Amino acid sequence: MPVQPTIGRMSLSEAQAYLNGGLVGLDVFQLREGVPPISEALRSGRLRYERRDEEEHWKNIREIWADGFGDCEDLASAIAAELIFFRGHRAELRLFRVRPGLVHAVAVDLTTGEVYDPSRTGGMGAP
Repeated sequence: MPVQPTIGRMSLSEAQAYLNGGLVGLDVFQLREGVPPISEALRSGRLRYERRDEEEHWKNIREIWADGFGDCEDLASAIAAELIFFRGHRAELRLFRVRPGLVHAVAVDLTTGEVYDPSRTGGMGAP
């Protein structure tokens, strides 16, 4: 039976810690279990960015594949997991406030310093 945890309101730094400690780790686990990575599918258009859902459900890689899309934190978490699993790099999801009421997520490769914005790759305009 699937579990559906809920969490209350949290600060930006708390949300970032939660995503890195939970969702990125789950995505790494799913990659290890054979769930395909999303990076090439985003570049080819088989998967896409879609603006956040009203419930703000944080999707793992398996859910992104099932739905065909993810929002910025879903995609950034998956890319951070790919950097960890396939390249053996240290990586994390980073959240930043674009303007009041709008937060954006990217993946940061802590080994190389590169920043990845999979939402842009998946079709999002400027945040």
